[in-house]
Amino acid sequence: MARYFPSDGWTCDNWDVPQKLITHWMPLPGARRKEESMSKAVLISIRPEWARKILNGSKTVEIRKTAPKCGVPFKCYIYCTTDRKGALMVKARAGAPAITAESAYEREQAEAFGYEAANGKVVAEFTCNKIGTVYPLCMIPKWATVDACLTREDIYKYLGTEHGYGMQIDDLKIYDTPRELRELP
Repeated sequence: MARYFPSDGWTCDNWDVPQKLITHWMPLPGARRKEESMSKAVLISIRPEWARKILNGSKTVEIRKTAPKCGVPFKCYIYCTTDRKGALMVKARAGAPAITAESAYEREQAEAFGYEAANGKVVAEFTCNKIGTVYPLCMIPKWATVDACLTREDIYKYLGTEHGYGMQIDDLKIYDTPRELRELP
């Protein structure tokens, strides 16, 4: 059966049909090319300690139990959850764009240096161009531990015996001012 996917064009997954019957693939009128189709976007919610690692550049892969159904590439917005352990403070153009303020005094000091509280807000966006699969019961690839700032035990604790997905973080854009959810396009 031949099907059309806006992001991939035409595909044929029913190989019982003699391929000589398909003479050429032709996109539907008005279909976008892959490089033009970045209208796909997802919102992921991340705890402050992991958001800080992403914003500071030490975490370049985000491990998830499910993969977005939209296919790559897609835009991903990072929503920083609220946490009782401390406030995530963000300043896009700082040497360390994200810090944690655990007390009111630390928060005041961070604000004095231009940092803004980011908990409960969208702090950044990135493009995901690649998604890899992680099987916790098999050999876990280096990118799933080192690039995701996780240990084997962390991955097994999170995924259990089920497989998961690693989203590669590319083109990270940290917002100068964290955004409310209603401000997203």
